[in-house]
Amino acid sequence: MNVVERLDEEDPNQEWLLNFHREIYSHIIPFIKNKNILDIACGFGYATNLYIQNGASSVTGVDISEETINEAKRRYNNKNINFLQGNAKI
Repeated sequence: MNVVERLDEEDPNQEWLLNFHREIYSHIIPFIKNKNILDIACGFGYATNLYIQNGASSVTGVDISEETINEAKRRYNNKNINFLQGNAKI
């Protein structure tokens, strides 16, 4: 079964999902300052950008969808963020 859960912070119908993710990220943020982060299944890059805003040195966001990566690059153009299309399947 394939389940797609893609957070789109620009979609007002996903407020509940955004709040869920924010709760999770609040537990991660204290540990990322000055770190290089790998964000697997980054989607449109919301968390990738959030990590940079909260002190990460650099973040590489990876998602399986090339279309999604292109949108992430459009939304979050930052010299400390690198978005790549790839599959994290092992």
